[in-house]
Amino acid sequence: MTVVALLTALAVPVPGTTSAADPAVTVTSPGGYAVTDGVPTPADLQAQRRKLDELRQTVQEQTDELSRATADLEAAALEAATALEAYTTAVRASQQAQAVEDRERRLLLEARLELAQNRRELGRWARQAYQGGAAYEEHPAVVTLLGARSTDEAATTLALLRGVGRAKGRAVNAVEAAERRQNVATTRAGSAASAAAAAQSAAAEAKQARDEAVARQRGKVATLETALRSTTQEAAEAEAEERRLREAAELARRLRESGGPGGNAVTGEVGDCTGGDVALYLNGEIPLEALCPLAAAPGHRLRADAAFAFDKLAGEYARTFGRLPCVSDSYRDYPSQVSLRARKPGLAAVPGTSNHGWGTAVDLCGGIESFGTPQHEWLVVNGPMFGWYHPSWAQAGGSKPEPWHFEYGG
Repeated sequence: MTVVALLTALAVPVPGTTSAADPAVTVTSPGGYAVTDGVPTPADLQAQRRKLDELRQTVQEQTDELSRATADLEAAALEAATALEAYTTAVRASQQAQAVEDRERRLLLEARLELAQNRRELGRWARQAYQGGAAYEEHPAVVTLLGARSTDEAATTLALLRGVGRAKGRAVNAVEAAERRQNVATTRAGSAASAAAAAQSAAAEAKQARDEAVARQRGKVATLETALRSTTQEAAEAEAEERRLREAAELARRLRESGGPGGNAVTGEVGDCTGGDVALYLNGEIPLEALCPLAAAPGHRLRADAAFAFDKLAGEYARTFGRLPCVSDSYRDYPSQVSLRARKPGLAAVPGTSNHGWGTAVDLCGGIESFGTPQHEWLVVNGPMFGWYHPSWAQAGGSKPEPWHFEYGG
């Protein structure tokens, strides 16, 4: 991409150009900031950073709220599980109480049937005893006694009848007592069943309330998750916009400082490789396809005329020393210059100002990197015949001695 295309994509004006419709325009980015003449101002950057900081703060707040809501959901789920367990226990207790009540009612019914049977038998016996008849044969002692004629005998007979009656009466009383006890047990069983049913109903209501609380909390968590995703996406977009603004502002600054593209045109003779129009690019922004490879140093590239001249110089160097010159560095892009400056601030040039970024400088090795060596001295003397020279600042008495650094000045 050329600088013109890059500036157009970044909404940054190309130096020396104006808008055909209006030389002073205000461009509003998708992020909402206003850029006069397409160049982001410090105020634009500050506004975008404030927006980004606010979104990041919102993301943090929503994250914290989501964490709390999730913790509340877990607590509500535990309560719902406890309520479910209590409900299950209440259902089981209610079923057991109902079974006990049903059993007691059956026993009560059996007791009542037995009482009725005993009462019927007693009535039959009494009627037979006073009315006479075949029934006496079932009681020989009664028949004997009833057959006596004396008063004493009559008294004995009466006592016997009374004894038999008391025996029957005791049986009836025992059944009645059993029935009373069964009534009490049935009543208690019914009360227990009613209490268990009430407990089951209360447990069911508690379970439903907990389930509804879990559902509400789950809905809240889902809503917070959706909001967090939306804000996170918005923050990511704002961060990308802030980065784009920053890059645009940096590119505009570099344009102002360097005078813009156009100061690095090919001026010398070129060979088979003509490269591209490097004048369209900023220092360190030249694409490799616009440069030419060095035949004398594979893997290295320079501006077309600088590469052609260096290869001729290298041939002469090889005829003198029996080998090609050693190249440690040639074209250096802007990020590499930034990295080198960070690692060697006292040695590397300010990014955007190095001739390496124009593709017109090399760093050499193989003996050339030391002052006073035959290789270095030969290159200092013979390099200018091919357009290459050792700049004064890099010489032994210069401001920053670098015996390895040579530049093209054709």
